[in-house]
Amino acid sequence: MVRGRPQIKTVSAKKNIPVSTTRQSSSVASPQVAAANPRKSQGASTTPLCSDCGTAITDDTKALQCDKCQTEKWKCISCLSISAEMYDQLLNDTSCGLRWFCDACDRAVMAVDGKSGGCGSACTGNCDKIDKLVSLVETLVGKLVDVEEKLNEKCAVKVVDQMESRIQKIEDRLTRNEGYLEQRLAETDKHVCKVVNDKIQMLDDKKEFHDPATAVEQAVKDEIEKQLIEDKDIEARRCNIIMYRIPENLTEDLSTRKANDTKFVADLLADVFQINIQDGDIVKQFRLGRFSTAAEGARPLLVGFKDIDTKDEIMSNVRKLRQADPQFTSVSIANDLTPKQREEVKNMITAAKREHAENNSESLENFRFLVVGQGPRKKVIKLKK
Repeated sequence: MVRGRPQIKTVSAKKNIPVSTTRQSSSVASPQVAAANPRKSQGASTTPLCSDCGTAITDDTKALQCDKCQTEKWKCISCLSISAEMYDQLLNDTSCGLRWFCDACDRAVMAVDGKSGGCGSACTGNCDKIDKLVSLVETLVGKLVDVEEKLNEKCAVKVVDQMESRIQKIEDRLTRNEGYLEQRLAETDKHVCKVVNDKIQMLDDKKEFHDPATAVEQAVKDEIEKQLIEDKDIEARRCNIIMYRIPENLTEDLSTRKANDTKFVADLLADVFQINIQDGDIVKQFRLGRFSTAAEGARPLLVGFKDIDTKDEIMSNVRKLRQADPQFTSVSIANDLTPKQREEVKNMITAAKREHAENNSESLENFRFLVVGQGPRKKVIKLKK
């Protein structure tokens, strides 16, 4: 029986050789080896027989030997149903890889657990390994499902991150508010002390000693009331900014002018500060001063934000206007100050200019004077144009 591409075990026919000297060697490995190494059976006691028909296998007999057991198992080409021409062709083909097994070896090769028709013990071992691997994968999948269910019961990581971000923003805002309140209290205390001292000095100058305690008390009350009004005004302007040199549409239609201003502000914030304004982020927006079609320059635009964080982000990045598109580079942005604060800024700049004129030979026209900082930390900086 020929299986797959069996290796041919055969002998070449030799004529006029006695039977006693034509026993085939069981070590022949292929037709090529058999042809190169003719059988030498001197000393052999028996002649192999065909396992089917019992024909004696001599040097003249065309037959195949079992490739597995390498014993005296032979079968002639008649029992193998192979023609002499095919036998000769297989014998002469050096690349032939066909093999022939006897019935016993064929059953052993094809047996699985002793039963014919399977794929062999090696295949059985592989099948067992595959079954174990499948079982292991199923176990791991079950554990993974349990882990996912437990994770779903817990708070999502994304939600936790969002909560932590919100908490951090609240803490930052509280810190800024505390600093702001402390600053305002310090300013109020300083101002009240100054007013009280001024009132006392005024009373001393006028020799009004009839009831100094009442006068001082009234002066303190008046000053506290003024400071409360000032603080309220500062708080109302806290989220506002003022934009200068924003092009103004001179049409008589108010709604058209507002729409143009709104679009320009939104484009500027998005392009320069990467802030995308949503509905409700801006609570107020209007031009300062009376409208006139004959005005030489654009009126300042006041913009009030819902959130102080938006205003702080803009004011801390005002320098970005220098590298903005040409339509935005001429715009300047400042805090919305109360009249009293504007007066303080004006006095600080005047004093800085006076000091420069006294101590520096360069012309004032070559410099810009700006007030930076808040509260006690406010100072004037000098920038060369």
